[in-house]
Amino acid sequence: MKQMSMESGKSTQIVLIGGGQAAAQAVQSLRMGGYSGKLVLVGDEPVLPYQRPPLSKAYMKGEFAEERLFFKPAAWYEDNGVELILSTRATKIDRAAQIVELEHGAMLSYDALIICTGSRPRPLPAKGADLENVFDLRGLSDVDRIQPNMVSGRRLVIIGAGYIGLEAAAVARQMGLEVTVLEMAERVLARVTSPTMSAFYEKEHRSQGATILTGARLDHLEGENGKVSAAVLADGTRLPADIVLAGIGILPNIELAKDAGLTIDNGIATDRDARTSDPRIFAAGDCASRPLVHYGHTGRLESVHNAIEQGKLAAAAILGKPRPPEDCPWFWSDQYDLKLQIAGLNQGHDEIAVRGNPDERKFAVFYLRNGTLIAVAADSYARLLSANGESEKALGVLENFLTHAGPNPVVSNLAERIRAGEKLDIRRANARQGAALSVYVPAAALAAQSQTDLPGVYYAVALRLDPDLHAARSLWADALDTAGRSGESIQMLESIPVSSPYYTSARGQLAWALRRDEQNEKALDLVYRTLASNPDRDLKIQMGDLLRSLDRDGEAARVFTEIIEQDTRENRSDWRLYYARGALRETLGLWPLAEADLEKALALNPNSAEVLNYLGYSWVDRGTNLEAGLDMIRRALTLRPDSGAITDSLGWAHYKLGDIETAIGYLERAVELSPGVAEINDHLGDAYWAAGRTTEARYQWQRAITLVENQDEIEDLRRKLLTGPKPYPAQAQRP
Repeated sequence: MKQMSMESGKSTQIVLIGGGQAAAQAVQSLRMGGYSGKLVLVGDEPVLPYQRPPLSKAYMKGEFAEERLFFKPAAWYEDNGVELILSTRATKIDRAAQIVELEHGAMLSYDALIICTGSRPRPLPAKGADLENVFDLRGLSDVDRIQPNMVSGRRLVIIGAGYIGLEAAAVARQMGLEVTVLEMAERVLARVTSPTMSAFYEKEHRSQGATILTGARLDHLEGENGKVSAAVLADGTRLPADIVLAGIGILPNIELAKDAGLTIDNGIATDRDARTSDPRIFAAGDCASRPLVHYGHTGRLESVHNAIEQGKLAAAAILGKPRPPEDCPWFWSDQYDLKLQIAGLNQGHDEIAVRGNPDERKFAVFYLRNGTLIAVAADSYARLLSANGESEKALGVLENFLTHAGPNPVVSNLAERIRAGEKLDIRRANARQGAALSVYVPAAALAAQSQTDLPGVYYAVALRLDPDLHAARSLWADALDTAGRSGESIQMLESIPVSSPYYTSARGQLAWALRRDEQNEKALDLVYRTLASNPDRDLKIQMGDLLRSLDRDGEAARVFTEIIEQDTRENRSDWRLYYARGALRETLGLWPLAEADLEKALALNPNSAEVLNYLGYSWVDRGTNLEAGLDMIRRALTLRPDSGAITDSLGWAHYKLGDIETAIGYLERAVELSPGVAEINDHLGDAYWAAGRTTEARYQWQRAITLVENQDEIEDLRRKLLTGPKPYPAQAQRP
C-alpha cells in the first residue's frame, strides 16, 4: 500500500495519557486543526494540565500562583468538549482491542492514542535517601512539599548541578538559604554546555554565596530522628543539611508502552510524525525518542520546545495535515537575573568560538564541528567569516545549516548575498535594538509555553523598541494562529514589509492561514503574486504543497518541475522533490515519468523507506518488475518494521506472485497494524478468496465498505461480494 500521510476524518475518539506540555499542546492542536470528535485526557495528578519549568523558579519562590501554571482554565476544556479524567492512572493498553485500561477497572476505547507520560526523577542511589526532608523535584506536589522548608538560614544540599539543581540553588540563595551544590563531574552543566559556560555559571553561583563542589561523590546521608542531618561524601567530608534536593537526572516513563509491546529505544520510539511502532499510537514529550532530523540520528529531548513540537506533529498526523516544521532544538534556563539559552545540540563539536565578554555577563559560545556551526546562531558566525574575507567558508556554514535545519529566511538571504559577491559586515546592535532583543527572547520562550497573552505584551514592547525586528512579527503571528486568533495573525503577517528577509516566509505563513480558513483561491493568488516579484525557492515548494492539498495535481507537478530545473542549474538535487513529483505524476496517469522520478529519488536517498515502498508497490501493482519490487518492499520493511502500509505492500506483492499463504500472513499482520484502512482490508479479502476462504474474504470486503466514502470504490467492493476479485494470479480463480 502506498501511503503519503494518515487519512483524516476517521477518528471518533482520541485518548491522551498525561497532563504535561505535550498533551496540552496536542489537545489544543487537534481542536484548532478541526477535529470534532471526542477528546479524553487522562492524568494521574489531581490538577489541570500544567507547565513544569516555573516549578524550580518563580513558583518555588512564591511569585507564581498555582493557577498561572495551568495551560488553560477549566472552562476552556469544558467549552472545547475535552473530557478530563484526573487523579487516575492508566494501567494497560490493549492494542488489539484499541482500549486503555484505567485503575479501578474503567476502560476507554480509542481510534488514536497519544502517550505523553513524561518522566520521573532518577532515584538517589545512596543510603539515607528515604529520610525525611530528602526531596526530588518534578511535579507540583514536590514543590508543595519542599516550599515550607525553604526558610532563610536553613542548610540546603543539592545533589547534581544540571538545570534543576542550579535553578533551585539560585532560588534558594535568593530566599536566604545556605546552599551547597555537589556535582560528580568536574564542572557544572557538563552534559549540556561548554567548559567556558560552566566556568561562568560556577563563578556566578559562588558570587551569589553558594558553595559549588565539583568532582564530589555522595556516599550516604545521615539522619537524626528520621530527618536528614548531613550529607557525607566519599572522601569523608560531612556537610550539615536541613534539606537535601536530588537532581541527578530523569527516567522516561515507558513502562505502559513497553508492556503494550511498543518499540523502546531510549524512550518510546517514534517516527518524524510522533508515530510509534503501532500506527494508531503516538508518543510525545520526555517519554519519546524521535529522529533528530538536523543531526542524522535519533534521541530523546527533555525540553518544552520538544514537547510542543511533538504534540503538534502527532495532531497533524492524526488529522492528515502537512507535517509542521521541525525546528532546531532549543533549551533555556533561568538562574538569578541570567537566562541561559541554547539553540542546537553541541555533542560532537571539535571547536568552540566565544563572542562577547563573560566578565561583562554578555557573551555567546558557538560550537563547531569540522568548521561547521552545530549550535547557537549560524548567521552570526557566517557574518564573522564573511567580514574576515572567508566567503566560501561562510557560504558553506549557511548551506549546511539550511540542509540540516530546513528553511530559514534570514540564513537564505545571507547565502544569496554572499553568492552575489557581497561581503557581509558584523552586525552591531544599537542600544534600542539590543533592548528589543532582550525582550524578544523571553517572548519567544513564553510563546513556546503556549501562553498567548503575556508573550504579546513582550512582542509589542520589542517592536516598539525596534520596528524592524520582523522575526518578532513572524513568531507573534504563529502564536496568534495557534491560539485561534487567525484574524490578528493575518494582520500581523501582512505588516511585514517586502524589504524584510522574512517577507517571503511570511507570505507562505499567510497563504496557509488562508488555506486553513478555506480561502483557497485567495491563498493561491497571494503566493502567485509574491513569487512574481520574489522567486523564492522555499515559497515555490510551499506553492506546490498548497496545490497538492487542493488536488490540483497537474499544477503542483509543474511547480515542482520548475524547482527541480532551477536546482539542476545550481548543481543541487533534493530527493523529496522527485518523490513528490513522482507521486503526482502517477496520480495523473503519467507512469513512465513517475517511475523515472521515483528512481531518481531512490538514487539520491537509497535508504528512504517511503520511496522504496512507493516504487516497489507501484511495480508490483502493475505486474512489472515483480521480483525487484518485492526486494524493494522487503528493504522498506526492514527500515520500518511496524508500518502497516509497507507490510501490506509486501503481502500484496506475494499475492501478485501467487504465493497466497505467505501473502495472507503479511496481510493479516498489516490489518493488525492498520485495522481502519480500507485498502488493506480489501487486499486481505482478495487473498482469503484465493485460498478458498470465501466467508472470511466477504467479511473483509464488508469491513472495507464501512471504511470508504468514495461511491465508485464502494460499488467495486460490492461487486466482489457477488463475484470475487479479478483473477490476478492463477491461484486466485475461485468459483
